[in-house]
Amino acid sequence: MKIERVAKVTKVDVSADEWQLYTRSMDCKQVARSLNRQFKYFCNVKGSTPEYVLEQMNKIRDQFSEFGAADTEPRYVLQDLINQVFGRYPNGAY
Repeated sequence: MKIERVAKVTKVDVSADEWQLYTRSMDCKQVARSLNRQFKYFCNVKGSTPEYVLEQMNKIRDQFSEFGAADTEPRYVLQDLINQVFGRYPNGAY
């Protein structure tokens, strides 16, 4: 007998301010929506791990670096979100 428990992320609602993007100098709402959508997607991939989500999201954050997404503050926001979903930080996260 096999039981598989699947927890699914159904909503991610983090504002551009909460992601700590460059909201004072530009409109970052679309970027925040994209980060939220991608985070939800990567968390819901079968077999997803904190390390996988961090790795994939870092690639996405790099794509939005001009909006501040690759800065330290959004990285900490991401780590906190990962911790909320998985109950732990990714191995090697700082």
